[in-house]
Order: sequence, then structure tokens, then C-alpha cells
Amino acid sequence: MKSSHFHERFIEVMSNEELQLPLRIDDNYKQTLQQLYNLYCFQISSFLSEKQVNAIRMICDIILQMVDEDDDEAMRVFERLMQIRVFKDNLHIIENDLPIDGYGRKNINLFRLRKINENRKYKRSDLFHDPKREENYKKRKPYRYNLAERPSLYLSTTAYCCYKELGSLDNQNILGAMFRLNSELNIPLYIVDLGNRPIDFIKQNNKYKKANIGYKESEYLFVYPFIAACSVVVPSKEERNIVEYKMTEILYKWLVRNHNDKLCGIRYFSCHDACYSITDKDDNLIFERNSKTSFTKYFINYVFPVGKIMDDKGYCEKLKESFVISTPRFMREYATIKEFEESMKYATQLMKIDK
Repeated sequence: MKSSHFHERFIEVMSNEELQLPLRIDDNYKQTLQQLYNLYCFQISSFLSEKQVNAIRMICDIILQMVDEDDDEAMRVFERLMQIRVFKDNLHIIENDLPIDGYGRKNINLFRLRKINENRKYKRSDLFHDPKREENYKKRKPYRYNLAERPSLYLSTTAYCCYKELGSLDNQNILGAMFRLNSELNIPLYIVDLGNRPIDFIKQNNKYKKANIGYKESEYLFVYPFIAACSVVVPSKEERNIVEYKMTEILYKWLVRNHNDKLCGIRYFSCHDACYSITDKDDNLIFERNSKTSFTKYFINYVFPVGKIMDDKGYCEKLKESFVISTPRFMREYATIKEFEESMKYATQLMKIDK
């Protein structure tokens, strides 16, 4: 098939409103995935070979199998998925520099915001991951790409994304800081990149250079089913066991088992806000296709699992060495979230617990 025809058919498939991410489900997670995969395989069969379509169907079937398995068996099934060459070879792994997302031009700036209850001076450690203490496990809610027994460092590419992840809040009670990778260290990375939506390829096709895509079109076709399974807007986060997080927990556990000797993590787009789902509004796909501001790069999250070595206060030594962190600031001191973000881009230094 000529590359021009492949590209045209790829864009046509990615423009299908029912394939947009993150997914919205009304009832059954597995049934939603099954319907999505049936549609997806039907669409791609118009321009891929039978061998390629069968390989993608196999990937879909393995993902669906994991939904019903217990944790141990689901991990064994996932390891089988990672042995399938067309999946493993096409899954984008960030091993050098992080892509410049958000509003950064030269540096990859990452942000973390948190709710506060006390009016006091806060330390850099207050914006770090939760200390690894047993009493924290009992009250920990389930999170996307996490395990209850292991804290993680969650960062976003914009302060606005952090703000949306926190929910609708009065800015009087929000503290924030900016994170950057420590440039003085040659830190080996292993970041699984699940941070592209179908709309990114459409926007790039419209000559928007800000789409920031890590995947080739031919690669994305094989990875899309797994990205979709990990990218579901959760109806309620009050449950202790959230089936929509099944795939993300398996990936997280696999990552910690196999790549925790590096700075490992996952890059993914936010699924917190229902309004971010393209299928949520009439004509929203048309709006998104032509929008010059609503790029996925502004809604990217990272999760970094803690390592094995902790200091005496429960903070991960590897993560402490890997990042520089700005002085914590209060959102209420700034007129807009953008001003708040700009203020955090200065005065970074190595995170020290006593600061």
C-alpha cells in the first residue's frame, strides 16, 4: 500500500468519534472494550493486511482476558502480551530526554499541586510523594497507575492539569511547585509512553506542530487497544476496587518488577475530567480538530514509582536525586493559574527534606 493511501485511511479511522480517548463507559468495562475493539478491527481491516489485523485482534483478546483474571494470572497474561513482538516493538519507551510538553520551550517543566489545610510555611518535601509508611496504606485510595502498597510521585505538564485533577477547588487552599529532571545526573529512563490520543494525529494532519506525537502511525495502530483500556473516565473514585484501573495496575506492577533499577514511569494523558472526553459533547471532535489551544501536551501526567531505598522519613532516595524542585507557592497569591505556573519556573534546587 502506498504511504499516502495508508496515511489517508489512518486519519479517516482516527477521526471516528467512537474511537476517541479517553473512553466514557455507562455500565460494563469489558463490554465497552469489546464493542470498541470490534469497531476498531472492522475499521482497520479496510487498509491493513489480514495478518496485521489478526495480530491486533490477538492483542485485543489478550487485554480482554486480563479483565477477568485475578491479579497473579492477569500479570502472567500481560507478560505474554509483552512477548508479542508487534506489541512490544511498537510500544514507545522514552529512554532519553522527556518530551517537552506543556508550555515549555527548552525545558520539560512538570508540576505538582496539593490541597492544604493549614496556613503555614511549607517545605519542598510537602510537594513530594507520600512518605512510605504503613499508616498511609490504610487510607490510600486507588489511583490510576498505582498500587495501594506503594506510593508514587505524580506530576503534570501544566499547573492547570494539576488543578483539574484536584477537582473544583477554591484556590485559597492550593499549594504548588515545579519539578525538573536533575540535569547534573545522567539518569537512565524507562518511561512507557501512553500519552497520545487519536486526535493528536488529526491535529498534526492539520499542520499543527504542537501535537507532540511519539508514535508513528503504523506503530500506534498496534498499541491503541492497550492505551484505550488504560484511558477510561472512572464514574466513581470512591470504590476500593475500580475495574477500570485493572490494566493500569498491571502495567505499573510489571514496570516496578522489571525496570525499577532506572527512573521508570508512565506518561499518559489525563482522564480525570469528563469534559476532556471528545465524545462528551456535540460536535466536540470538530472543535478539537481545529482548536489551536487544546493540545494533549497540556494534559499530560507522569507517574514515577518509588524505589527500594528510602531515607529515614520515608522518601525515595532515587526520586530525590532525580529531580530539582522549586520553592512551594500558594495559588492564592496569583491572579491566574498561568501566572502561578510562571512563578514556579525559577529558584529550583535539589529536593532536601529539611528545606
